[in-house]
Amino acid sequence: MKGLNYRTYLEIEFARRKRVNTRYSLRSYARDLGIAPSQLCNVLQAKEGISTEVGEKFSARLRLTQAEKAIFVASVASLHGKTAAERERAKLRLKQNQSDALIDMAAFSLVADWEHFAVLEYLELAKASSKPAEIARHFGLKEERVKQVLGNLEKCGLLRHAAGELKPQTKNTFTPTEVSEAAIRYYHKQLLQLAAEKIESVPVAKRDFRSMTFSFDEAVLPALKEEVSVFLERIGNLARRSQKKNTVYALNVQTIPLTQVKIGEKP
Repeated sequence: MKGLNYRTYLEIEFARRKRVNTRYSLRSYARDLGIAPSQLCNVLQAKEGISTEVGEKFSARLRLTQAEKAIFVASVASLHGKTAAERERAKLRLKQNQSDALIDMAAFSLVADWEHFAVLEYLELAKASSKPAEIARHFGLKEERVKQVLGNLEKCGLLRHAAGELKPQTKNTFTPTEVSEAAIRYYHKQLLQLAAEKIESVPVAKRDFRSMTFSFDEAVLPALKEEVSVFLERIGNLARRSQKKNTVYALNVQTIPLTQVKIGEKP
């Protein structure tokens, strides 16, 4: 997602908050950032910039980590630094700190609904249509929802228009360690709910449900997680080698404790 800047982050964060609270307005956002609504509107529309001091204030009010704050402020300085030298130094810092990470953390919260990644995969299918109506028919969604999903993906840099078609941008991917825990939980809950629905509505021939209950030393859990990661990578490679892609699937893997207290541990 090269080329995205602090404005994109602010837009994505606003969209995320509005999704959580539909009554959340631009005026509310301006209040939370400590800025006049008219000024915030101008900033988002690239009619006005902000200083690094304001960037630091925004970082504090957005509760960014130190690493995130450094990237955010550097993005501001790269565009609005007082001198050319200051702007160039900021651009170098962004390159060194891999500025995509900040956008990824905000973007995942915006695209955490399952439809986003499903649509990205759909567009990889042979003869996939870029028309919202056709995408909606494929997934059983409303056309307006698909238009919203496509807009979110474009805003995050995961999708772009090319020669009249929608092209997924897959060079930069999300990883669970780079996004908020709340967004990850929300995403997985949706997939679990979908799985519960599909076990009733999809024929056995078109789905696969497996489970295993076992006892083991909890110290082995990190090694188990690593094995699952290797397994998922193998499945991903298998899917990528498909020559005639014609459908979209989801694979969920959960490892959960069933006991509430370990042997020898006081309740």
